[in-house]
Amino acid sequence: MIEDAQLKLRVPAELKDFLEAEAKINHRTINGEVVYRLERSRLGSEYTYRITQYDGLDEPAITLELGPVTIGLMQSKYKEIKLERYNREWCLRYYGIRAMISDELAQKLITLGCDFIE
Repeated sequence: MIEDAQLKLRVPAELKDFLEAEAKINHRTINGEVVYRLERSRLGSEYTYRITQYDGLDEPAITLELGPVTIGLMQSKYKEIKLERYNREWCLRYYGIRAMISDELAQKLITLGCDFIE
């Protein structure tokens, strides 16, 4: 069993207040918020993405590449991609896939017809 290592960390009170507020908004513990932000910093701020549209098929289609994951969908299935706003970010959900995405990508997907959950 892998155990998490403990890290004692001193931060300015203002930064602690900020992390507490962000953790509350994002429904995380303070520890969870710090780990999330460190992981994003380590891995890059977000996945690279590419949308490729196909119009020469029986029905328009796209492939959506999110880092190492590729989703291919016919237009009638675009609504299966769910987009939900969280604070200043978007969460893309597609069955078992969850990814935090940029506002730019979310807006493109909404324009294509993906499902926006308010």
